[in-house]
Amino acid sequence: CGLLETYLIYTNKIFVATGNSCSLWTSQDGGNWSYKSNAFPGCSGGDIRSVTYAGGIFVAVGSTSAGAGCGIWTSFNGLNWTQASCGSVTGSMFVVEA
Repeated sequence: CGLLETYLIYTNKIFVATGNSCSLWTSQDGGNWSYKSNAFPGCSGGDIRSVTYAGGIFVAVGSTSAGAGCGIWTSFNGLNWTQASCGSVTGSMFVVEA
């Protein structure tokens, strides 16, 4: 299971926590958590460094591999994620804010 850091958000009736090794943890009640190791398409050994929610969409950013590769993902429910284009950005993303 990926190491969790401080990337936790509660909104839309779900807790979403992200961290090292492309990890995703979700919970409906904050007490019982589910881990999903392959939630972020295109992420292999990267870190999900930040997650936010606005306008009905979750957005997560980080790296697609160990310390490299821009990663942006979106989700409507916090469980199923889609990789988005980073455009011309090639380095890791660190923070996303609503």
